[in-house]
Amino acid sequence: MALISNNVYGVTPESATTFYQTTASQVAGQSGSRRRFSLDEHVVPSFTKRRPRPLGKTRVPARGRSYPAFRLYVPFDLDLGRFAGLLVRKARETLSQFLPDLLAEVRQLRRQAKVQDSERVRLIFDRGGYKGALFESLMEDPQVSFIAMARATKPNVRHWEAIPEHRFRPYHPQGEDNPNLKIARSVTHITGCQYPLPSVVIRDDTPDTKQRWRVLFFKNEPGHRPWAKTIDAEYRQRQHHEMGFAEYVHALVGHSLSEAYRMFRVPNAQGQKRKTVATAETARSQQDVHLVAWIKFLTFNLIKDFGAALGKDYAKLQVATLVRRYIMRPGRLYLHAGQLIVQLDPFRGDMVLRSSIRQLNERRLPIPWLFGLILQVEIAEQPQGLAAIPNVLGQRILANCSPSGPL
Repeated sequence: MALISNNVYGVTPESATTFYQTTASQVAGQSGSRRRFSLDEHVVPSFTKRRPRPLGKTRVPARGRSYPAFRLYVPFDLDLGRFAGLLVRKARETLSQFLPDLLAEVRQLRRQAKVQDSERVRLIFDRGGYKGALFESLMEDPQVSFIAMARATKPNVRHWEAIPEHRFRPYHPQGEDNPNLKIARSVTHITGCQYPLPSVVIRDDTPDTKQRWRVLFFKNEPGHRPWAKTIDAEYRQRQHHEMGFAEYVHALVGHSLSEAYRMFRVPNAQGQKRKTVATAETARSQQDVHLVAWIKFLTFNLIKDFGAALGKDYAKLQVATLVRRYIMRPGRLYLHAGQLIVQLDPFRGDMVLRSSIRQLNERRLPIPWLFGLILQVEIAEQPQGLAAIPNVLGQRILANCSPSGPL
């Protein structure tokens, strides 16, 4: 995956846009989605001493410090568990400023996929989207419902503290062992929004706690009135989005992207153009970042689809696990009668793949960049080459190639 970023310079803007819109709309058009999208960003730092000033600096959560960086805004379908689009923005463009553009992107991809009720969506986002004018526009949009984390501003806290005690009920959410939680419904008035925002107010009565209030603003779909605890449980599903970002970074080398800026150089004392005098963000640099990042998010989706095709016991496996167990396997390549035959060595758990391999072979897929050779995959009856050497070290290196059997 790291090599992708070095091979995008021949891609035209038109082909990059077509590739993105085609593949992203396919994700948006998958069955099983209930139109629930988590909206969040991922900050990608730029570790360089060349001072790319156009990028701006922002705090990188994983590092705890500010670096030159840019943000990847990636909607996540909570029902499919897949990334559903991508927009690249500068470091200081926050979710509260950019959420309307994200909403428009999701709707555009759903329209392109010819999804029924493409304008109707449910958004779930954190404190980064807290802005009065934004909430007002979402309340006015009849096709939007949402759940959003509120900020504990002083006016908000004063209002929540004024809620009568009899309206609170003990609250014991699944996976939470805090016995001091209480929950209530209320409405909150915030600056910049003319509408009172329905609120699920969760109070932590633990002595000396640093975060006493956890409040969710919400707008239900017409005809739906879920319980307060149901709204909180739905918001907690955002964690799948965060886990998806973690897999993107660690399994797919998510921070290895094209340079987000162009460097301008002048000759040094030896006449070599190695002295950087300025940097600039260009349309081409943003296109390259967008293309490489989307290819990696799309790879995440495809590998997750592969796991789901193996069965429900494999659908929740992480990307790195699926790749290690079933994709990066030792084997050989053969050419025979216009076919490229990929022969894998047998390994523990290979029976899981046999049904998928049979379906793949039945499709007789041509490989355009190999002159139309037909792809065929098979699993050898016996290990060959180094895998056949009967020593413990060889078997460990080749990931338990023998004997074949259940995982």
